[in-house]
Amino acid sequence: MSNILSELANGAKRLQQITKDLSELELREEILALRTLLMDARQAVMDKDAELDNLTRKLKSRSETLEVGIFTYAKDKNRKPKPLPFCPNCLATDGTQIRPASVTGGMLLCPKCKAPYSKLKDYQ
Repeated sequence: MSNILSELANGAKRLQQITKDLSELELREEILALRTLLMDARQAVMDKDAELDNLTRKLKSRSETLEVGIFTYAKDKNRKPKPLPFCPNCLATDGTQIRPASVTGGMLLCPKCKAPYSKLKDYQ
């Protein structure tokens, strides 16, 4: 992003150095180049904002969970683990907090990634 800002500053300096005899076409080309640099800088800032929002959301969700052994649980109002942990596979892959659901035979299955679980600690 600093590279884009540097280019933008250089472009502004070039624009200031344009003399009166510069043709209108050259002036328009220079303005178009500066607009492109400005749009690139704006997009870079928006990308960083989105990344920051994503990290903030992940940090907040981690403060609302408890790790018990190798599993991560949501906290209840008494700061105790809620029944059934989040799917470890989904948490590790993209941070999704989803609990496995029961299927026949006492087996649990993640509705998103379909990972099977048979011996999850159920806090009740």
